[in-house]
Amino acid sequence: MNIGIIGLGLMGASFGKAFKKAGHTVYGFDTDRETMLKSELVGAADAPLSGAEYGELDVLMIALNPRAFYGVATLAAPQLRAGAAVLDIGGNKRAVVAAMRKLAALYPDLNFIATHPMAGREYSGINHSSAAMFENASALMIPVCASIEAAAAVKKLFLEIGFFRVLPSDAETHDRIIAYTSQLCHILSSS
Repeated sequence: MNIGIIGLGLMGASFGKAFKKAGHTVYGFDTDRETMLKSELVGAADAPLSGAEYGELDVLMIALNPRAFYGVATLAAPQLRAGAAVLDIGGNKRAVVAAMRKLAALYPDLNFIATHPMAGREYSGINHSSAAMFENASALMIPVCASIEAAAAVKKLFLEIGFFRVLPSDAETHDRIIAYTSQLCHILSSS
């Protein structure tokens, strides 16, 4: 597959490394110049994601803060080929799912799938990324506006890079569960 990743921090770069290890071609983009230079050196991307590659992508993963999703996806969607899947990987889903529904009305030939990998580290940034980040991890998936085939392909892609399960969810259930199992833990450890 041809996979584009926007945002090459810890998670985006780890996905890039894992996808490359599985034999996929990865195009990466980050606004930080140093991160872009490192992305090819550390194996997080095969090449930069620029305008020309968007039309060849099977998957576009937006690995940014959920608040940035809509703005970035709005710029990317018109450049994608019919049938491409647009993913996010953030920990809050209601706003992203609402944004995906708005975009799906404008671009009905794209597949919008919200995902949340249950993986991470205590560090951030491309320097701490790892192709092994997702081994034996779980992921949640919300096929917002997607064909069954596209959702199955994304699930297969995640299993291929080490996830041991990909569970379906909806935005409200996801956010309620994550508030208690993840975000509350972050608040407690920070305090």
